[in-house]
Amino acid sequence: FEYTICDATNAENCDTATITITVEPVDIPEDTFDTELKAFPTAYGGGTYTTGGRGGVVLHVTTTTDGTVNDVGTLRWALAQNYKRTIVFDVSGVFDFAGGQNEYPKAKGDVTIAGQTAPEGGVTLTGNFIMFSGQNNVIIRHIKFRNPQSINSRGWCLVLNSGASDVIIDNCSFSYSTQIAISVGANSDGKNCEDVTVQNSLFGECRDGIYAGNGSPSSLKNGSISIIRNAFSNVGWRVPSNVVGTNAPGKSFDLVNNIAHNFMYRTFRMSGQSGHLNLIGNYYQAGSSTSNSFKKVNVKDGQVYLQLLPLFVMDSNKNVDPKVYMFDNPIESVKSGYSPLDYVPSDRTTDPQTGTAPYSLTSDGTTSYPESVWFPFSTNTTPIDPNIFIEKQQIPLNNAPPVLRASDVASVILPDIGANKYLNADGSVGTYRDPLDTQYVDWIITGYSKTYSPSTMSLPSMPASSRPAGYDTDNDGMADIWEIGTFGDLSKTSNGDEDGDGYTNIEEFLNAIDK
Repeated sequence: FEYTICDATNAENCDTATITITVEPVDIPEDTFDTELKAFPTAYGGGTYTTGGRGGVVLHVTTTTDGTVNDVGTLRWALAQNYKRTIVFDVSGVFDFAGGQNEYPKAKGDVTIAGQTAPEGGVTLTGNFIMFSGQNNVIIRHIKFRNPQSINSRGWCLVLNSGASDVIIDNCSFSYSTQIAISVGANSDGKNCEDVTVQNSLFGECRDGIYAGNGSPSSLKNGSISIIRNAFSNVGWRVPSNVVGTNAPGKSFDLVNNIAHNFMYRTFRMSGQSGHLNLIGNYYQAGSSTSNSFKKVNVKDGQVYLQLLPLFVMDSNKNVDPKVYMFDNPIESVKSGYSPLDYVPSDRTTDPQTGTAPYSLTSDGTTSYPESVWFPFSTNTTPIDPNIFIEKQQIPLNNAPPVLRASDVASVILPDIGANKYLNADGSVGTYRDPLDTQYVDWIITGYSKTYSPSTMSLPSMPASSRPAGYDTDNDGMADIWEIGTFGDLSKTSNGDEDGDGYTNIEEFLNAIDK
């Protein structure tokens, strides 16, 4: 542009100049969180963008009776199909896999298992575990896994191994595993475990909770693994365990806002590889099964710390460099009161989130250090290097929901924990929590402790019913009443996207539980 400047006392004394401004285009990175489509609106963590069966066919489960992989309408058949699919349920009740097949169901990936489509009572799986071997891209919602030990059972509930990636397990319930409720990760077969979430799920009366990630060999790289807002009620240990391995660049294992009630032994085991762990806002509620109560131990320089044997363990190794960021992870018990478990540097005097002081004091005025809760795994003799505990978070949480303070976790997550929602014909949402889940939540709220005992396992009475004739006459997975109310008629397909938001029409129906 051109401009002129004149002398204020002499109008003829002026000068003109031209200025040229060149604007170079700037390549602004795409905001992937806003532009990528979530698995469903309330999906978080590593598995946020799992697509499951999106764009595939709709398969109806029409019977609770087990069958072969060729028996159309059985859940075993629907799980075994090797193409993109969304599995919907026209029946509720108990699906028993301990019958004549004498074999656990072998499931294929590229699938959405929509337990919320079953009538009141939901989907309860028992008698054997479900196996996804070498399969990716799995969404599982509102399914109850109850696996009493039987002649056909190996004691698991759900297994995703040999390189399971792009997995999200949401609002499911697990109980009666005599080994591990969920095992998700890779074997030593060269396949990585990447982008996995377990969220909003309830575990009760299981020996072990979750085994996630790759522990060995160190050449395997984990992507983001997220254990978010789950509750473990009277679960022995591994909530979760053997996790992290070696993370891919910029990836971490996030253990955020979970509740562990009446655990027996170690709640968490971290492999000794060079992984990154974010341990934030978890609440540990000791009970009668918890192996040891706090006791004071003198350490160097006259400091005193609190010891619990053991809470967290690590495969210690001088040749690796894991990093652990801990914040707001208290333990509470009748004997010891409420105590923080974080690594607290001696010069920190205020809470880094609230700015309040003091932060580094426990209930009896002693200081909590990492040695008070972290121990080498039983087979290791190398001490844990205190330098692995970092005060500032190095890797951000991956697509996490708002992080809660540990003191608020129970009141926020317990009302909606586990498999508890079902869709009505008009798309409205019903709630049903079975007697087992009701009991597990009550135990956490009241602090009731019960010793883990496989001999006491049994299934309660629950509603079992079928959708009425005319519920979904065009078999597209969407209830006719909802479809007509939403689109005006039954002409729209399950894979259409009438509102242009990226979610298919059937996903709009399924996602009504997220509103």
